[in-house]
Formats: sequence, structure tokens, C-alpha cells
Amino acid sequence: MLPKPTSSAVRLPLIASLTLALGFSSIVSAQRRPGGWAGRGDRQADNSDDKDKKKDAIKPYDEVITDEAVTKRGLFHVHQIDDDLYYEIPLDAFDKDMLWVTTIAQTTAGSSYAGMPAGERVVRWEMRGEKVLLRDVRYAIRADTDDPIAEAVKASNLAPIIKVFPVKAYGTDKKPVIKVTDLFTKEVDEFSAKRSLNAGKMDSDRSFIEQIKTFPTNIETRVLATYAPASSNNSGGASPFGRRGGGRGGAITAMIHHSMVKLPDNPMKPRVHDSRVGFFSVRFVDFADNKNHAAETVRYITRWRLEKKDPEAELSEPIKPIVFYVGRGTPEKWKSYVKAGIEDWQPAFEAAGFKNAIIGKYAPDPQEDPEWDAEDARISTIRWLPASIKNAFGPHVSDPRTGEILAMAGGRDYGRSQFNRAVNARRQTGSAFKPVVALAALSRGGGFTLASMLLDKPLAVETRVGMWRPANYDGRFRGEVTLREAIEQSLNVPVARLGLAVGPERIVETARNLGIESWLNAVPSIALGSFEMTPLEMTRAFGVFA
Repeated sequence: MLPKPTSSAVRLPLIASLTLALGFSSIVSAQRRPGGWAGRGDRQADNSDDKDKKKDAIKPYDEVITDEAVTKRGLFHVHQIDDDLYYEIPLDAFDKDMLWVTTIAQTTAGSSYAGMPAGERVVRWEMRGEKVLLRDVRYAIRADTDDPIAEAVKASNLAPIIKVFPVKAYGTDKKPVIKVTDLFTKEVDEFSAKRSLNAGKMDSDRSFIEQIKTFPTNIETRVLATYAPASSNNSGGASPFGRRGGGRGGAITAMIHHSMVKLPDNPMKPRVHDSRVGFFSVRFVDFADNKNHAAETVRYITRWRLEKKDPEAELSEPIKPIVFYVGRGTPEKWKSYVKAGIEDWQPAFEAAGFKNAIIGKYAPDPQEDPEWDAEDARISTIRWLPASIKNAFGPHVSDPRTGEILAMAGGRDYGRSQFNRAVNARRQTGSAFKPVVALAALSRGGGFTLASMLLDKPLAVETRVGMWRPANYDGRFRGEVTLREAIEQSLNVPVARLGLAVGPERIVETARNLGIESWLNAVPSIALGSFEMTPLEMTRAFGVFA
């Protein structure tokens, strides 16, 4: 059971549904043939099954992991033999939550941006007889409670099986060895970057495992992957570069980075997000507190785990400080300034009761520590960007269960990570979303015209978190205004009234039709853009108005 947060969250109506499963008997008839029930086709199937059994038969360890294997030890033992990859999984690594992050490290010009995320999910490895299962663990709905509702949520949240791997051999201590080549070189929908690239399926004949690194808590794998062109009915979603990825209609080749990170055995106590303060966050629906027949939409901020060595002291050092390394590629003349910039944050942490909470260090020289690697999930680094664009960004790996930041990398080689916060960073939409509300009202069935009158007077709407009272930017009210005037003058109150009249659900539907894919909450404040999305999404949406 995860630690409990200290404050409440937004409540939404709970719709409980009961599914009655009815079983039906199927009667299969077969015509008996001479010699028994099995016919020729059945015997051929049996022969095929025998071949499959021999193919999947467990062999001695040395016959699978031969002398040609290049072995790296870390979270798993990883063996590479020519183009094939094998995992040897320690028994204590089974049934543990791991975060799998897929990113685009490099890509074909015009198909996406290097450094863009392509997917993130929690996975779990499980033993089942002589097979290993990789399962997709979902925390989008939860019920950490002793109440019977927890069983109902569990029954509705079974972890899907992503892939099944037959055991090829057993190592010492009965560690199973499985072949995972296809996990990286064939199309696996859960880890595919095709949607981010707006491409078709991966072509295994043109895809290769490029690099593998193992560490105590993570495994990093790079794949040179080639994807077929997107078909005209491809459901991967709209692309800012046109329907066919790079616009040439050809294949797309990209360097895909897969990072599998073991999540903490003892989850951090989370902190609930407050919309008045800007934080990145993780969200889920919580069914634990159902006394008001309501589910909670909960958001936990992403933050570092800082715990005092002496909980009673007003000022104490943390059990584990935040350590940032100055990357090896940083010009020598700037290194001391970057380190000083990191430690300039210490007074802020001291005000919160932590001494030496954040520390800057120089990355060790390769001769000094050849094992040090910036891609190790235990290490946070600030890397230098040799780019003409004045830009910085801070991608981080966080625990989706609690929001704990596990590692952070401030910047990367611009040739590999062309992440531009002006294009890719999420930000609150605000008044820029008002034309979408107007479109929802003016579209067929909306019931409004540009000449429709809207009331511009004080408005108070009761929500589950209190009264919502929108106000205009100048604090004035104008009585009645037309819909056109409300949009032209960006008046909050009449647009909020318009949103209530149209309905938040219709606004969300309109936004989706315009290509806005970010998370949208159908609440009254959505009319005033109370959510985050990328400028790229906004540009795509406004292309309709243009």
C-alpha cells in the first residue's frame, strides 16, 4: 500500500458499473474417422507442435550463453551474442515495479524532434512455470484502502500481458535466461515510437540493437529502428509535419532509447498538487474514499525525496542529498560557475529546514572512474548544449506512483536532443483557449451565434473544491455583451457563462477534434484554459481558424 498524502484532491462524480458475465456452453461436434478422432490435418498440427516444443526446450546454460557472449551485469545480467540479446533475471527482480521510458534519441529530419518522449509505463516481470511474462502495470485508477472497493478496483485493473518469453536456460541460483531480441527489433505496441514519429510499423529487417548499458538499478538500450511509412488510415494521430511524417512518404529511421528503471521498494510519501503553484505532476483517479459516492482525481507533484537525518532538528542534513554532476562536456572555464549555480539553491532549502540539501560535483575523469556514466539512473547531470539556440530543459525520471524524482538531466548534446521549450514544453493555455469555447458554441447543435447576448455580471459556481468566481482582467463588469465582443475583448466572465451553457464535455470534444491531445478535465474552469498543453498543439488547433 502506498503512503498517504497529507491533503485532499478534486472530486468527480463516480459512476459505478457492474458487469454480469454469462457463460455459454459450446458444443463442438467432430466426425470420427478410421483410426480415431484425429484426421490428417490434426496429425500435421501435432508434428508442428512437437517442433515448437523442441525449439522452446530448455537447454544447458553453456549451450545458450556461449563463449561468444558479451556479458554485462547490473539490474539484470545482459548477454549479447551477435545480433541477439538475452536477459538473465535474478529471482529478487521478479514482481517488482519498473519504469520503462521510451524516447527518440535521433530521428529523420522532419519526422519528429530528437529528445522527444515516445512513451512511459510501469512494467513488472513475472515467472509462470517455464515462461517469463512482461506485464503492463497501471496506476491510473487506485484504491489504497481496506474497504471492499479496493477489490472492485483490482478486478477492473488487471495488468495486461505485453509479451511472453520461454525460458531458454537457467543460470546459477535458478536465474531464468530469456531471449529478448524481438522486444526491441519487432513492433511491440506498448513501447513503439511510431505514433510520435507518425509512422507505420517497425520493419525488423531494418532494425538493430545498437547499444546496451547495465547499471544496478537500470538498463539502457538503444535501437536503430526503421518504420514503414504511415498509411492514409493510420490512427497514430495528427502530426505537425503533415500526414506522412517527414512529408516524403518514405520510411523513417530513428534511434530509439529504451530505459528500464527499478522503482523504489519503499515508495515516497506523496504531496498533493495545488493549482496555485506550478509543478509538474502525475495524476490518477482514487476510489478509496467513497463515502460521498465520489471518486477523486488526484495529482501528486514530482519532487525529490528529502528526509531529515534528525526529524526533531529545525535545521538538519538530509538522509540523501540531491547531487548534480557538472557534465564532462562542459567547457572548463564555465564548470566552476555551473557548480556554484547548483549550490546557490542551498539557502532556499535551508529555509525549508534542510542543510546541504543540494550539492554540485564535477563528473569524474574517465581514468579516475571508468564506471561513471551520465545515463546511470542514479546520477543527475547538467550537460552542456553546443547550440545556437539559447535554451535549457530538465527532463527527469520520476516514480508515477508517488511523483518522486529519481534522476534528472539538465540539457544534452543538442545534436541528439533538440528539445526546444518554446515548442515542446507544456504551459497553461489561459485565454488562448477561448476561441475553442466559441467554436463549441457556434458549431452545429451549439445553439449560439456571434450576435448571441452573454451576461457579464458576477458569477459564482459551486464546485467540490469550493466556489469558483471568475473575474475579468480589469475587474469591471459590462452588463450584456455579444459573443463576438466577449471573444474580441477576452472577457472571462461571459466566456465562463458560455462554457457552462455549452457544457464542459462539448468543449472537450471540440478540442479533441482540433487535434488537442493533452489531458483535459471537463470542469467549469476549462472554458478559461485551466489546463496545460504544448504550443505545438495550440498551433495545430489554430490552424483550423486560419
